[in-house]
Amino acid sequence: MGENFQYYNLQPIVIFFDEVAAFNEEDKKVAKEADSYLKQLLFKGRQAGIFLILSTQKPTAEAIPTAIRDQMGLRIALGQLSKPGYKMTLGDDWDELPSVETGTGKGLIMMDGMNWNVPRAYTSPLLNLESIRFQDTLSKLLEEGKQKFQ
Repeated sequence: MGENFQYYNLQPIVIFFDEVAAFNEEDKKVAKEADSYLKQLLFKGRQAGIFLILSTQKPTAEAIPTAIRDQMGLRIALGQLSKPGYKMTLGDDWDELPSVETGTGKGLIMMDGMNWNVPRAYTSPLLNLESIRFQDTLSKLLEEGKQKFQ
């Protein structure tokens, strides 16, 4: 009680969910069930070391419901979004966006607990998957994980 995953020497679990909006548009019944699971992971998972990374090209309430979006402590909007798109992604506790360069890999970031009044400029790092042999690295990590939990 009162301790988190680090206290028990547990490794964090990171779940990537790419294109939430596309997923939610496929089957409304399955989307509703998935949203229920996402809420539980967001509300209870941090303490257990479970973290979610959600992405979408369509930041709407249908893509990521408000109850889920409000639990996201780090929000990044890349590219050219409309003002409502930025507000959906970054929250709406600000009046004016800072003037920053946007486009491929560039945009705005908002992070809870930082006492920021407005979103700040953000440039994402370039990850060259060919140079790091992504598939080999992922296969190795999966094999190590299998051996660890057998």
